[in-house]
This record gives sequence, C-alpha cells and structure tokens, in this order.
Amino acid sequence: MANTQTPPSSPTKKRTCCPGKKLVTYSCKVWCMIIICLLLIAAAVSLMYLLLTKKKSSSIPEDVILPLPKKSNWLAQCPAKLLLPEERFDCYPEDGLVDKTSCESRGCCYLGSSSLRVPGVSNGSDGMMPVCVYPSNYGYVSDGKAATIFNGFVLPLRRLPAPSRYGDDIQVVHMKVEMQTKYRLRIKIYDPENYRFEVPVPKVPTHTSAQLPEPSSREVFLYSITYDIHNEPFAIKVRRSDTDAVIFDTSAGALTLSNQYLELTTKLPSFKIFGLGQNPQKQHQHEFNWSTFSMFSSKTKSGSGVHPMYLCLEDDGNAHGVLLLNSNAMEMQLHPLPAVTFRTIGGILDFYLFLGPSPEEVIQQYTEAVGRPSIPPYWALGFHVGQSSYQSTEEIETFIEGFKSKHIPVESVILNQNTLIKVALRRSHFNGFSNLTNKLKSRNQKIIVQLEASIPKDMISNRDAIFGGSLQKDIFITDKWGWTPIEGKFHNNAVVYPDFGSSESISWWSKVIKKIPFEFEGVWLVNNEPTSNINGSPTGCLSDNLNRPPYVLKILGNILYENTLCMDALMHWRLDVVTHYDFHNLYGHSMAMATEQAININFPTKRKLLLSDSTFVGTGQFAGHYIKGIKNTWEGLRSSISTVMESGLYGMALTGISVCDNTDFNNDNNQTELCLRWLQCSIFFPLLQLHGGAEYFYKAGLADKEIFHAVRNALSRRYELLPQLYTLFYLAHTKGSTIVRPLFHNFPMDNETYSISSQFMWGSSILISPVLELGATELSFYVPKGLWYDYYQGGPLFSTGEWFTETQGVFEDTKQPAVLHIRGGHVITLQKPAETTTVSRQNSMSILVALNASYEASGLLYWDDGETKNSHLLGEYLLVEYFATGNSLTVTGNFGKKVLKSSFYKAAIEQVRIMGLNKPPKRIIIDDSYILSNKQYYWNYDTNVLDLKLILIPLGRKTEIKWYF
Repeated sequence: MANTQTPPSSPTKKRTCCPGKKLVTYSCKVWCMIIICLLLIAAAVSLMYLLLTKKKSSSIPEDVILPLPKKSNWLAQCPAKLLLPEERFDCYPEDGLVDKTSCESRGCCYLGSSSLRVPGVSNGSDGMMPVCVYPSNYGYVSDGKAATIFNGFVLPLRRLPAPSRYGDDIQVVHMKVEMQTKYRLRIKIYDPENYRFEVPVPKVPTHTSAQLPEPSSREVFLYSITYDIHNEPFAIKVRRSDTDAVIFDTSAGALTLSNQYLELTTKLPSFKIFGLGQNPQKQHQHEFNWSTFSMFSSKTKSGSGVHPMYLCLEDDGNAHGVLLLNSNAMEMQLHPLPAVTFRTIGGILDFYLFLGPSPEEVIQQYTEAVGRPSIPPYWALGFHVGQSSYQSTEEIETFIEGFKSKHIPVESVILNQNTLIKVALRRSHFNGFSNLTNKLKSRNQKIIVQLEASIPKDMISNRDAIFGGSLQKDIFITDKWGWTPIEGKFHNNAVVYPDFGSSESISWWSKVIKKIPFEFEGVWLVNNEPTSNINGSPTGCLSDNLNRPPYVLKILGNILYENTLCMDALMHWRLDVVTHYDFHNLYGHSMAMATEQAININFPTKRKLLLSDSTFVGTGQFAGHYIKGIKNTWEGLRSSISTVMESGLYGMALTGISVCDNTDFNNDNNQTELCLRWLQCSIFFPLLQLHGGAEYFYKAGLADKEIFHAVRNALSRRYELLPQLYTLFYLAHTKGSTIVRPLFHNFPMDNETYSISSQFMWGSSILISPVLELGATELSFYVPKGLWYDYYQGGPLFSTGEWFTETQGVFEDTKQPAVLHIRGGHVITLQKPAETTTVSRQNSMSILVALNASYEASGLLYWDDGETKNSHLLGEYLLVEYFATGNSLTVTGNFGKKVLKSSFYKAAIEQVRIMGLNKPPKRIIIDDSYILSNKQYYWNYDTNVLDLKLILIPLGRKTEIKWYF
C-alpha cells in the first residue's frame, strides 16, 4: 500500500491571527468572528442542498428509461429491445463485477445478467461483449453557432446532464475543425476555459491560407465535413470527397470529457484496420471482437512504443489514417460494428486525419506532420552484437574474436552502461580497454554504448564518473513538492532520473556524452519508459487522483506507477512545470531529443546512430527503435514481422528485433532451428542486432558447421543488399515512404494481401517470404498479380494473384535465407559483401534489371560517404537513376550541388543482370563506342537472363548500354 506523504515543513515561522491572549487586538477578534459565521452559513446551505437533492423513487419501467440520481430532467433513453452485439458500446470499461446497480448508477443501460469480466483483457486479446451500454442520449449538444476561422470553424458544445461517470465533467467544450491541407484535417476538442495539458512535440506544421487551394481551383480538398446542430447528441462526419465514403463518424455517441477521463467513438468504413500502437500481435490486420490496445510506456505491460494512430483501408482500396495526439495513458477498443473507441485519462482529444488516398500516401502525409525518419549512418545497417554484461576487457575481446574466427560480419559491439561506468572509473579489469578500442578501429568496427534513464545516485557525487555533477532539482525529476529528486531502484542501486525537458538537464546531459572516455559511434537509450524495480519511490506514492485516477487502463491493474515513477512527480518542458502523469509517455521521446541535441553539440559534422527503447509520435526523426517484449518462440517470430511493419506506419523506419534473445542452444535442436530462422528473417529488417542471446549464439550455435555457414550466407545476403536498403532510407527521409511494408501498400486492390502477415516487401520492388515454421520442408507464399523474377536465378514468374509452394529443407540450401522475388519494372543495386561496411563500400557494384511486361524498368540509388551529417542538404551526395527498355539501359549519375570532399563517387558498376528479354542479343554496345566481347556477356536459355560482366560503368556520369537482336 502506498504511504501517505506530507510536504516538508518550512523553516520560516508563520504569522497567525490570534497567537495569544495578551497580543489579541480588537481587529483580530472581529475577523475571527466573521470567519466563524461564514463557516456556519456554509454548513447550513450544504445541509439544505442535500435535503433538496435527495433521491426520489421512480415508477418508469427500468428496461426503457432510467432516472438521474440527482434532480434533473434528463432520463436515460435505453433500447426497448436487446441490442445486436455490434450495436453495443461499453459504458463500463473497468475490470470487475458489472451488475445492474453499478451500471445504472452512472446513467447507463443494463442489458444482461451479472457478468464478471476477464481481468487484464488487453493488447489484442479478445474482449467480452458489453452488457452495460450507453443510452442514445449521452454526450454533448450544440451550444450556439460556429465561429469561422480562416481554415475552418470553432463550434461550442454543451454536455447533456447525464450522471457523472468519473467526476469533474467539462460542461462546455469547443470543437475546432482545421482544414490544414487538402489532405490533412484536424479535429480538436478541448476545454475553452481551463488549462489542460497538450502534447508540446511534435509541432505539426500548418499551412497558411495562401497555401490552401482556392474554392474555384481544380485542386480541391479530399474531404468534406458535415454536422447538424439540431441533433442530440451532437455528431460530426468526415467524408471522402470523390467517393462520399464516411471515414470519421462520431454518431455512435458517448462523447465524454471530464478531468481524468475522455472518450470518443468513431465508426469505421471497413474492417481493414492496421496500427493502434506498438503491440506485439499475431497478424498485421486486427480483429473486431472488442479487443483493447493499451498505450502506456512500459517494459513489462503494454510495450515501450506509444503511437495512437491507425490506418484504415476502405472497401474500394482507398486508405486514410487517424492520429490521436495525446500523451496520457490511453487505450483503443475495436467494436464489430465496425468502430473504434478512444479512451484517455488526461489532456485533450486532438485528432489528425490523413486522406491518402493510397496507403503509402497516408504514411507520407503522417510523417510530413510528425517528422520524417532520419538517414542513419551507413554502418548502422550492418550487424551489431553484444552481451548483457562484461566483467573485463578480455571477455569483450574473446566475444568479438568468436565471430571473427568464423568470418561472421560484425559491424559494432554493444557495451552496457555498467561497463561504461567501470571503464570511466579505470577499474583494474578494464585497464587494457584502450588497446581493445584501437584494435576495433583498425578492423573498421564500431562501439555502441547503452545509456540508461536511471542514473546511479552514488555516481552523481563522484566527480570521476561520467555522470558526476550535482543533485540539483532542475536536472532531475523531483517529488511532488519539487524539493528533492525522486528516487527509484535499478540493478540494486538507488537511482535518479534526468529531467530531459529542462535546459539545465540538457546541458548536463551534453557534458555526460562528452565525458565518455573512448570513441563511440552509437548510443542506445534503454529503460527510458522510465523503468524502476520498485513502484513509485522508496516511500511509495500519495493516494491522490494522479497516482490513483478514477479510471486505470485494464492492462495496468490498480496503479499507474507500477515499476515506474509516481505520477505526481514534477518535470519540466522548457519553462513549464508538468507532472509525470501527463509526461510519462513522452519521457523516452524527450530523452531521444536531448541526446540528439547533445550529439549535435559534441559531434557537429558526423552522423551517430541513436536508438531508443521508448518512443512516441515523431521519435523516428531522431532515433531508431529496438523492439522488446516479443517471446523467443515460433509464434514470436511470426509476430515480429507484423510488429516491424507496424513500426513503419508510425515513421519508425530504423526498427528491428534482437535475434535469438535468450536462446539456449544446448541439447535443443528446435531452439537452434528457431534461432537460425529468426536470423534469416531478421536480415531483412532495417535494424539487425544480436544481443540477448549472443553468448549462446557464438559458443554453441556457431559450433555447428551447417549453422554457421547458413548464418554467414544470410549476413552476406544482407550486406549485398545494403545499397538498396540505404536508398530506401533516403526515400523515407525525403518522401516519407515506408521501408518494410505489407503487401497491400503496393497492391491495395488485392483482397488477398490484406491478411498476409508472413511476407513483406522492401519498398515496392522486393518480395520477401521467410520460413516461419518448425521443421518446414516447403514454403507457401503469395505472389500478387504481375511479372516477377526469382532473385537468385533470375527466372520469370507470372502470377495472376495466386499462392505458390517451394520445397526447401531446413538446411537444404544455406545460400537462400528466404524466398525472394524482384517485381517486374524495377532496378535494384547490389554490392559485393565484406565483413564490415567500410570494406564493402569499396567493392564493386552490380544491378538487377527486372523488365515488366512492357519491357521497361526503372530504379534509383542514393549514395554518399555514409557518415557526414545532412549530406543530402549539403549537396554531398550522388543520385543515380536507372531506366531500361527492351533494347537499352541508361545509367545517369547526378551530383549534389557542392564539390564532393570524399571519393565515394568513384564506386562503379561492374556487373549487370537483365531479366525479361525474350531472346538473346547478338551485339551489345556501351555508349555507342565499346562493343562487348563474347566473354563479357552470357545468355541463360533456361531463365532468359542476360548477364553482363567485366564492364565498368562509373556512377558519376551518364552511360548507355544498347543491345541488338
């Protein structure tokens, strides 16, 4: 049980009105008498009010209308007959006993016998059909005419006098509708009279009236807004202009705004919905069975990523997205109508709608609003390894050598914060650390350091430690009274938590980054939900409305502060003081922002890798994300694909899942196979690392010859594809496109693609079908309609939109980590792999040209030095465009606007594979002058593939290859 706390007493004596008889003045006596009289009058008025508002019995039938407990003309309009399941909207979302009395006491309608809900139903699990539902007259009504603003209107709404569900209802609210762009609409519902917390970041850019289309222009808004001020309760509808499809409709009722409970339900145009926060799930498309998805950054409960956004695919193939920009604890529930209910326990209801109309355009519009993903350093796309802890420099070196001896590519080693502290304090077991860093540097390998949000308190007072400083309140989160830093516990240490919203803390954090005593290239922020091993603080938390709000998310149990800080702890956002209650979900985001700022100060010209456990809307523009909480099972492997694809919806492009976490290879062949399949799938995720299971992986897993050959070939395949992956990051940053995407993003009219979660695509060109079953000897995969080519052999595959089966034993072909197909009409770039990206970037390149049915193909390569910050803005880059027809291929290199300072542009294409020609050419000429000899090209009669080799095509100029039949 939480302890009761009182504020510290002030050392200053307070003046009293009547300190003693001898000092009592006539004035003091008069004031004392006045105060006593006022108190007596107030007590009398309160008593009279209670007598007048005493409940009266009602003769109205209980199954039709319900009386308001207090004196009021409002009567609940309940259904005269039993509602169908899809028509029920839950008026009692709490866990626990739902009976007639508790339901009707809040003005709701009871439709069944007493029912005990299943506790903890959340995060994708099936819910129970509600038996306590809203009456039809619950919500708000129009309270006057709308006021026009330059890009929309503001409409006042007044609450219907229903009983209060959670107290402190907001009687009058405003609904502001902003037509921000032709494809983005904002609907903001807020209290016009009283301050309420609003998410300060990201700042969504708004267009001026000059940037909006004129009513007479051909460029029209993709949406229209309708409402009827006479309807009770009030509802608003948003339609797609060209199809008249209703994409946002609040007519289901039940709009609720109180101090600590806000709720809105919108009907959906289809059952095809994706997203709803970062929740590990079996499949990408959700089911509508009252499933509830909670969002409260947590290592153990609802996940570390908070992204209250969904994408809905309408029945005609159009798509739209909806974001609720709110940082308080919240949940979303799916109804079989179909509909979705948003519930949050603070802030305001601030919705953004993105009209697409294609799925990719929805994400492009979303990332335009919240921030586009950053381009990571090139080496960040390699393979990263690490252990949970190290006891000495020798242990780190032995760990690295285990991979080196097997010729396994390793890009970086991950060091945790405990190791960092020991190195900084020059502990004896780490005396040779500088020699290790020199060896890593000579091998072109990097170091990633983990930094925790929980800082050991004893390290703050140690000036030799990198966290040395002071415990002043403006640097760390404080208790409710703002006097002292609030403490948690982690790794058996008393810890404090930086207040990353304050300028003092950001300045201190920049010094921490600068004091890291060795060269590093990446920072991984961990446990920044924030996490603690105790609930709240060593002395507990006050039992106030912040720590124990009237409604708590189902997944969180009875308290919000389980394994985190007290919700009434105080923090800053710039000059404002905020509570952890409002800022908890933003904490990891603020840490990522502060770290990015510190990196920019200390390393102004070089890109560093930044990862964060906890993320929020817009974090992708600063950091990548390592997803935790997925179980090391075959089901976990299958769900990892959905989770990574979902992260792409939120603009979290650099996302991955640690390979083989906590896998024990000893005497368990099934686990060994699982680990291998996990690696073979994960090499196609944007971020690839082996951390939790690394010690088992290299000691036992790589002892098997077949396994380490399969591992090495899988990693070689990834390194071969890195130029293509890097180009996809460029497109994600400049256009907002997704990297790992579901099939329906590219084929929104193909119904079969909607439910596919076992396959995914890189951009629009590469179809990836991994093995996800134990002991699989064959693989079934779906190929959308069109002309495709086998990645490995180049043979054509024409599909009408059908399923295919390929036979493949567990270790039958170690060179093929997954079934891969190239979509006709695309050109992709490859590069000869090596054990580090520094070496592979110096190797020759090759391209795959996959002609479509019209004998055309195009593609793009973005190339820079891989490390200079903002290369694309500085003009330090090369953009290579490919275009092919039935008898020619043009490669055009376009330089950036500045003179290049490095030699990266000297890379050249030395091999070309052309797939889709119907007969072999007789002559091939480069730039109308160089005729290829018979040794420089080869025609495969089985696959109709033309291979060009021993050629040299510089990236920095235009080259044309022609072939004649």
